[in-house]
Amino acid sequence: MATGAPPPTAFPSDGVDVALRDGGVVHIREVTPEDVGPLTALLHALDPDERRLRFFTAGVNLERMARYAADVAGRDGAGLVAEGDGVLLGHAEFIRVDAETAEVAFETAPAAQGRGLATVLLAHLAQMATHWGITTFTASVLPENHHMIDVFRASGFAVTVQTHPGELVLEFPCEMTPEARGRFEERERRAAVEAMRGLLAPASVAVVGASARPGSVGATVWGNLVDSGFTGALHPVNRHGGELDGYAVAKSVLELDPVPELGVVVVPADAVLDVVDQCAEAGIMRLLIVSAGFAEGDARGAARQDELMHRCRSAGIRVVGPNALGLINTDPQVALNASVTPVPPAPGGIGVLSQSAGMGLALMERARTTGLGLSTFVSVGNKADISGNDVLQYWEDDPRTEVALLYLQSFGNPRKFARIARRVGRTKPILAVKGGRTPPRVDAEASSTGALLAGSDITVDTLCRQVGVIRAGSLDEVLDVARLMTDTHLPAGPRVAIVTNSRGPALVCADACADSGLEVPPLEDGTRERLLRHVAEGAAVENPVDLFASAGPREIRHAVAVLADSDEIDAVIAIVSPSLAASAVDAAEAIAAGAADADAEVPIIAAFPATAAPPDELRAGPARIASFTFPESGARALGRAARYAQWRARPVEPPATVHADADVAAAVIARALGAGGGWLEPADTERLCAAYGLPLAPGDVVDTPEDATRAAERLGFPVALKAVAGAPPTQADLSLLALGLDSAAGVMAAAARIQARAAAEGVDHTRLLVQRMVPAGVRMLVGVVGDPQFGPLLVCGAGGVEAELVRDVAVRLTPVSRADVHAMVRELRTFPRLDGYRGAPKADVAALEDVLVRVGAMAEAHPEIAEMDCNPVIVSPTGAAIVDVRIRVAPARPVAPLPSVGGA
Repeated sequence: MATGAPPPTAFPSDGVDVALRDGGVVHIREVTPEDVGPLTALLHALDPDERRLRFFTAGVNLERMARYAADVAGRDGAGLVAEGDGVLLGHAEFIRVDAETAEVAFETAPAAQGRGLATVLLAHLAQMATHWGITTFTASVLPENHHMIDVFRASGFAVTVQTHPGELVLEFPCEMTPEARGRFEERERRAAVEAMRGLLAPASVAVVGASARPGSVGATVWGNLVDSGFTGALHPVNRHGGELDGYAVAKSVLELDPVPELGVVVVPADAVLDVVDQCAEAGIMRLLIVSAGFAEGDARGAARQDELMHRCRSAGIRVVGPNALGLINTDPQVALNASVTPVPPAPGGIGVLSQSAGMGLALMERARTTGLGLSTFVSVGNKADISGNDVLQYWEDDPRTEVALLYLQSFGNPRKFARIARRVGRTKPILAVKGGRTPPRVDAEASSTGALLAGSDITVDTLCRQVGVIRAGSLDEVLDVARLMTDTHLPAGPRVAIVTNSRGPALVCADACADSGLEVPPLEDGTRERLLRHVAEGAAVENPVDLFASAGPREIRHAVAVLADSDEIDAVIAIVSPSLAASAVDAAEAIAAGAADADAEVPIIAAFPATAAPPDELRAGPARIASFTFPESGARALGRAARYAQWRARPVEPPATVHADADVAAAVIARALGAGGGWLEPADTERLCAAYGLPLAPGDVVDTPEDATRAAERLGFPVALKAVAGAPPTQADLSLLALGLDSAAGVMAAAARIQARAAAEGVDHTRLLVQRMVPAGVRMLVGVVGDPQFGPLLVCGAGGVEAELVRDVAVRLTPVSRADVHAMVRELRTFPRLDGYRGAPKADVAALEDVLVRVGAMAEAHPEIAEMDCNPVIVSPTGAAIVDVRIRVAPARPVAPLPSVGGA
């Protein structure tokens, strides 16, 4: 390792849960000396030929090998074990050979072979090794050990093979290549799909706690399963036995043969753990736990949930819940309703996930009453295991699900959610309602950047915007967007034509379009001429197009067709109030016919503000038309759909890369952490900025007014002078700052004044930063705040002393692409100041974007940067210069190096 580099980063202390390709779960953690017994058992489970291939001899002393493996730290190495089904299923280790090379070996139990465990262990081990400064793995294998060779090759690492007498020596780099990471993410995706398939499309279901007692949860769940016409086998289980609806009731799942694929648990909370043990013994690997009394309650319930998940993880069981409302799949080939919902949803194209039972019921009821159909419904309850990430990946493969709708109260793994949602959203819209608009838990102390984010919900908004998730503020709004997404096409742009027979609703609609980021542009002459051919004389054919109350079905049909076919329009909103000339039914038929007449496929929205519900005749023709009672609802939904379509049309751009000396940066941070962390000294801040090529204005830190004068002469006048006491000052305290000093006498006087003012405020000794003045320009803020869940947040905004007053910021989660920072700068309200506002010279925006890219790369590479504040960054026509910067470091929480179970 490089001198001063940080010590090897530990694997997450509590380990990680990883899904295998068959949907089962194993727990991976670092090996400990207490693992000698389980490791011995693992080695004994290998057949003699496997032991010979592993150790080059069948006569190896397995107990001694187990002791060596458990004491890997004493041999300058690291090891991991995988637990599942109550035993160790795998072990992998590396031992350092030299400064940059280590030898790797692993073994997996027969029960775990073929499930992808070996490659998962290898990848996690490789990621650990990189923190040790190890760049290369080697492995010696017998020529006939094809399985081990296949594992190395299947991992995606670039393996080279050298032939030696009696053995092959494999060598490959530890660094995870994009190909290797892609393979592991694909394995994760397949595992999630397989886990969800067993939950949403099981071949057989056992209901543990099934009951005939009216009103009980057990009776409701069982009755819904029977009434839904579930196409698989049903098994009621109750300790009292007997018969239920013609089914023999088993007293325990251990009596069932064959073993059910899904177990639905509806027993009291204090009986759940025993049921889980029985399910594990029987081999039921998927559970829906409806029972409440866990982490949603008190500390006792939380402890019970911890024990529940410990037992499920040990057995490799995947769980929905506890405290879940249930699972529904409306596919007639499955017909699963394992829920307590009083009225099942109609079949349709919307997949719904809810973290709240109450909100889940409300979503289904509102969907039912407004005519929306569901493909599947998943209530994750306390989200102890199965999460939105798993369900999203199932929906990605499900042809019946057109739109994903999430109600979330928390994010378990936002960065994993971002990766999955970004991929899924390219083909299927993801809608979200996030409950609990609480401030983000940013790790910020006293910077302008932290202050700008405090008390806002900007973190979740940023996540959704970056990955294309459509975030709505209410159930009605999210269902409006879902209706539009399932009933019509995505708009190609923001241009909307409004046609109506009543001007008032059209004006309200136009306002709603403007508020939603849509345009209602004037129509070109050719379009107006085509409209006038079949409308009443005097009709207003601007935009909105007002056909007047006298317009009949023919005029409405013609106007809709002309507008839909116009190249200058991306969507049409038709607003009709019943009149003597056209009833609601007549108008609906006319809109449907006009949509069918049009050659272009643009979204067409119909609104009937004076009618209780849009007429069914809207769906009479082949065209897809989204209908709403009020046009404002349609306009808001269309605005969100247009932004989503714009996001989906953008090419996928990888994170920006920069040339940086990451080792120097790591060394600076390691030394600071060794000294207790906190705000970096100016010299360390300068070294860290230099390592990433950040344009810090030249300067020197000195102790006395005389030293300040000499520094100013070295740097060249004019200079700025600032106090340095503890954390470097911001421009919030102008009394400790002097600008534009152009003489030695001026520097001497200003330095004495600043130190005297600091002394009056109780600072015994104030050092001084002398900085060369940079060209005049626009003052901007660039910063980073670390979020313990979301990771680094990159911030750009209006800077200077007014930063917290103006509060004009754009935020992105790292890593960022160059397209991300390009968009960040331009979404600021104050961007015109950079772009030559009122004749001012245009600033070098590209230079500002480069600063953002470099700061983002540094924050992503070094999660120990808890807070960074560059304020101001002065952007002139000739470049950008960071005038004030301060950086705070703190220990970073170890993170799983590869995809793990859990998430949103």
